[in-house]
Amino acid sequence: MRHAFTLLEMLVTVSLAAVIAAVAAVSFAGAHRAARSADVADQVARYDRLTREWSRRFGRAGQLTFDLDQAIVARGPAPENASRDETVPADLHLPGGFHIERLVTSRGSALAGRVSLPCSTRGQMPSYAMAISGPKGQVQWVIVAGLTGNVRPAQDASEVEDIFKALSGPGDDAR
Repeated sequence: MRHAFTLLEMLVTVSLAAVIAAVAAVSFAGAHRAARSADVADQVARYDRLTREWSRRFGRAGQLTFDLDQAIVARGPAPENASRDETVPADLHLPGGFHIERLVTSRGSALAGRVSLPCSTRGQMPSYAMAISGPKGQVQWVIVAGLTGNVRPAQDASEVEDIFKALSGPGDDAR
């Protein structure tokens, strides 16, 4: 007597394999989106570090400019230190579908326009946080420490607001 698979058993096996493959693909797609958001945050953090290193190396004040409308980050010398013959580094264009949704500093919050942060000759900048929004609507908050340039993720906008409220000191309600 020969043992073989029936057509029905083969169809069930192929169907189960297709369902497992679809579940795996959906699972990996979510992880891929999260990794892309983290990559964009790393690119901006690297650009921040380059600005700080340039200022320290050349002993000149610089600036980091965020164009929230165009999804561009630019770096270079502070306007008062710029010379006409100096080459300006290439701007960082965020990948398609990504943009900085909100930029928070101790001076306030911006949702649109251009925001420039000064960088001292010692490579120090004001602390800031940014919400990086991806193509599927996912938002990743990143906080950058002004003195050190250390970067750390934040859970949400309320955590960022609490940190910057503590940085700005006691307000009118504490008196």
